[in-house]
Amino acid sequence: MDYQQVLEMMKEKMKSEIEHLELQQLTQQIETFQYNLQFLSALKDLYQVEERTDSAQIEPAYLNEVNIEEEVDSFNDEQMANVYRLERKLRGGFIPQLNQFIPEGLIRSLDLEHGDWIRVTENQYSQDKYQIQLEKRGDGDLAPNRKQINYCMIERDGTLLVVRRTLLHGGEYIKHGEVPYTFVIKDEDRNFFSLTDGAIVDIAYYDQNPNTCKVIWVHQLESEASPASNSGSGKNRERGSALQGEGSSREPIYQGKTILVIGCEPRKAQYREQIELRSGSFLWAEGTEGAERLTSYVNKADAVVILLPFIRHQASYDAVRICKALQVPFSTVSSLGIQSVLLGIDQALNLSQ
Repeated sequence: MDYQQVLEMMKEKMKSEIEHLELQQLTQQIETFQYNLQFLSALKDLYQVEERTDSAQIEPAYLNEVNIEEEVDSFNDEQMANVYRLERKLRGGFIPQLNQFIPEGLIRSLDLEHGDWIRVTENQYSQDKYQIQLEKRGDGDLAPNRKQINYCMIERDGTLLVVRRTLLHGGEYIKHGEVPYTFVIKDEDRNFFSLTDGAIVDIAYYDQNPNTCKVIWVHQLESEASPASNSGSGKNRERGSALQGEGSSREPIYQGKTILVIGCEPRKAQYREQIELRSGSFLWAEGTEGAERLTSYVNKADAVVILLPFIRHQASYDAVRICKALQVPFSTVSSLGIQSVLLGIDQALNLSQ
């Protein structure tokens, strides 16, 4: 790849976009600039990896890992037009044939994975050069040597921001190999994402060199409302009465009720605040307890919300079993956003709309 040529093309593109700035379109144009910065960051990484003498250990040549000819044979000539294989990078993805960076946000919105075949068409009616859609799933193999850890907690260590734990599976400590490992957040990620102590992020790095760690996604928790995945209350309503907006519906709808939330200790204070604002009594369990202690908690509750990804597997199994045995209504939730938790409570309590 001619990195200098790609850089020059990007400079011309950004110059043109700056010249066409308009107040009415600033929001969309700012997003475009953010994509441009992510592209330049990816370009820098690619260039640095290729320059290193040990690059084969850090980032293998993805296209050599599979038999591309066999994959291509599964398409006919018409289908293959404008269809390319996606290479997953630490942050975002890349299409070598087009020198085209795919932003992390688009990777997530389309649920794209390494090796997927994507159709790329020119977009004549938008500032974005290409329109992208999934054409065919790849073989499911992960990008070589790439490791990703989701829902990491940003902590302050002196003047540094670091990651030591993930909220998943009961807040376990992250290990590299068999040893607990602390990832130091780079200044460029800290500044680009405006990171602070307490932020929840996804990170990625190359397994043989954890110092390559990048923040690839920042979770905007209060906007991550997802339906409760299951309800033990007998009914499953689309929207509980608490969810007319986190700050707008603070009527005493939980009055006289004790709500047990299981999991996600770093969000405990926020859950308590929102439940008590609605006149409920808050009870919390870590999600690492044994069955006897969980039984004691559930016995005190009128409704239980189980944050499935954020507690240990055995605890999630025990919590569901105990709730059913004691006939305490419950909901399981797959997000740690407050809206999702409130929806789970409403479903468990069977509140009317």
